[in-house]
Amino acid sequence: MDQWLRLSGNGMSFDWLVFDEGYGAAVPFLKFLNLVNQRFVAEVPVNFTVRQKAGGLSQRADVRLTATDARNGQRHRLAHQTVRASYWRAVTATVWVADREHTLVAAVDEATGEVKYFLTNATTPLNRVLEVAFRRWTVEHAFRLGKQEAGLLDYEGRNYKGLVRHLTLALLVLGFVTIQTQRLRGEKPRGDSRAGVPSVESTVRGVVSSASGHPGNSARQ
Repeated sequence: MDQWLRLSGNGMSFDWLVFDEGYGAAVPFLKFLNLVNQRFVAEVPVNFTVRQKAGGLSQRADVRLTATDARNGQRHRLAHQTVRASYWRAVTATVWVADREHTLVAAVDEATGEVKYFLTNATTPLNRVLEVAFRRWTVEHAFRLGKQEAGLLDYEGRNYKGLVRHLTLALLVLGFVTIQTQRLRGEKPRGDSRAGVPSVESTVRGVVSSASGHPGNSARQ
């Protein structure tokens, strides 16, 4: 919360915040984001407590929306640059959390059967919510590449200034590798999309395609 306030005070804003179960389960944090009108998509644990209406009885997320509900939900295609697209079945329900109405999402991976739960305070179509929710893995992918390919893991200094310089150099190297990878992909025969180091996926701005054949949501984030 302190970091958000400092960044906001310095003129920075965020289209979305996306975070894992650790932050998603922190109801005071979610309440703060609602107070400052910050849109978010939070992954939440299966035992996360929700209410069907204001002042209603509490129940677990996986009781409000079961895995079976998700399997019977709408099919969504999530495109990725470095691996094949994934297909998720997802369903939503209106719930109350932190004294405010939210949307609970249950999603299941068609290939693996993995089930995930998300909570959002945004009034946005489900396909966009899923695009945002899974953007967190893109950030983690970038960190993994930075550690493997750009020396991000190899800092052995003892002060903050040195750490910032190391992070800056690692990001510059990763950016250079990404640009060169994209260039090499353009020179390869058609259909070869795996030249060099996998690149970071593009941003989630712009039009999001709809797997169900309906027009995508063209609103910018």
